[in-house]
Amino acid sequence: MKKILSLPIFALLVFASTVSIHNATAVTTIDLTKDASGASACVTMLGGTWTPSPNTCTISSLTLGAGDSLTVEKGVTLVIHSNDVGGVGGSNIINGVFSYSHQTASGGSTNGASTNGGTINVFGTMKIISGTGGNGGSDTNSNDDSGTSFGNLQIANGGNSRFELDNNGIINVKSTGSLVVTGGLGGNGGTVSNSGTTSYIFQFANGGNSNGVLKNTGGTINVEKDGSITVKSGTDGLKGTVSNSGTYDVVLQFANGGNANGGLDNTGGTINNKGDIKVNCKSTFTGNAVVGKAPKIC
Repeated sequence: MKKILSLPIFALLVFASTVSIHNATAVTTIDLTKDASGASACVTMLGGTWTPSPNTCTISSLTLGAGDSLTVEKGVTLVIHSNDVGGVGGSNIINGVFSYSHQTASGGSTNGASTNGGTINVFGTMKIISGTGGNGGSDTNSNDDSGTSFGNLQIANGGNSRFELDNNGIINVKSTGSLVVTGGLGGNGGTVSNSGTTSYIFQFANGGNSNGVLKNTGGTINVEKDGSITVKSGTDGLKGTVSNSGTYDVVLQFANGGNANGGLDNTGGTINNKGDIKVNCKSTFTGNAVVGKAPKIC
């Protein structure tokens, strides 16, 4: 038996729980329109909340099974956003002489995924946004004057965050529709410092990555004329601080900023494009070539 669920949208829907609309006995059709009658269904069936315009629904995850369908009507925005934030790295302090030290104070990472095994029709706007990588912590070493340390590896990288929509069904981006894939906020690098006497020292304080990805592994994406897919970056994690005022024979230091890129992975999938696919310079398009109008890279 087919269930019909109409979700008119006139407000902002935000919820953090995973949304699964598929079960073994029924298929479900969701139509996100601008009517007022869908607010109670959103709260009771999807666990969401509503706030006033501009007709935007924000969810943390969505699962569509075979036969299920989701339609985002013109004038409505659906945001699938990983709201997770990676934990901040701790603090390491080592004083004294050691043969070999491996210290890590990196920020925590988060990963999330949504799955479409049914059909998504986008007449309005659909966004896929990654979460936030955790910031790196503090990693400090200062040995005393009683000896020389053999080796020291210090890591205080920012954590990573990756959120993706895995499509092995069908996504139709209509002539009035747009699909946006973007990175979130990369975690900042931490602080690494050494003031001891060391044979060799490796120091890393890189900013973390935050990537939003549309992964079209075995599905089909159809983009109509005047419809669009935009893949863009979020905000890069800042590089951390690496300092060494000690004495050493060999030093290897990295303090790079993290990436917050969007990605479109068409490995194993099919994209039929009559509209516009735009991939900015920092983001990536990989996999099978697009059928029809070629993507614009940068």
